[in-house]
Amino acid sequence: MMKKGTRKRIGLCVSVALVLGFAIGGVGQNHAPAVAAPQYSRFDVNLDGIVNGLDLAFLMEYYSMTNAHPGWDDIAERCDFNEDGRIDVIDLVLLYSNFTPGLNADYLLDLGQVEQGNEYVVALRATDIDSFASMTATISYDPAKLQLLDIAAQANGTYTTAGAIPGTGITVTSASPGEAELEFDMSIPQGKAWSGVLTVLKFKALASGDATITATYNGK
Repeated sequence: MMKKGTRKRIGLCVSVALVLGFAIGGVGQNHAPAVAAPQYSRFDVNLDGIVNGLDLAFLMEYYSMTNAHPGWDDIAERCDFNEDGRIDVIDLVLLYSNFTPGLNADYLLDLGQVEQGNEYVVALRATDIDSFASMTATISYDPAKLQLLDIAAQANGTYTTAGAIPGTGITVTSASPGEAELEFDMSIPQGKAWSGVLTVLKFKALASGDATITATYNGK
């Protein structure tokens, strides 16, 4: 269960690939007066005017794909936000960081049916944080089903043990199979609030079947 404090919202967004589609209307025989084309955010993959979990679902359909793959298409191009020819954790972080404010609920972390050997990426996201003082998050999972491969997949290097993670403001205060506790130390200007991705965790499924991850937030 996720605990929430005043003005603070922290959520975990799970990268479960969903099969979704959308239609683009064609042009009819009767021509309407010309109007300006709508302007969409470059992160609005499905072009519905907001950046949210539906765009995440499209991105995850192409996750780990490169432009050499025969399935690479115009949607994959739109998901390649940093234009490096592959859909990876950088694109995931960029998408989460540009979610439309005020439209994002916390996500229950149920990975559903995982397949042995597959990797799963989970983003720890916070909304309207005015202070990181005394803020921690405990990540719990079943070590018989999941292996934690990286606590900060967005950073250079791989981090699975206790210690500070350079350049992130994150310190892993404890880490053992089945649980990791994170402490955050990031500066927020007085009178401002912070929203965005705190860190991206990478897991590997050790066995096929149901898998869940629990995040418990503690803070003032």
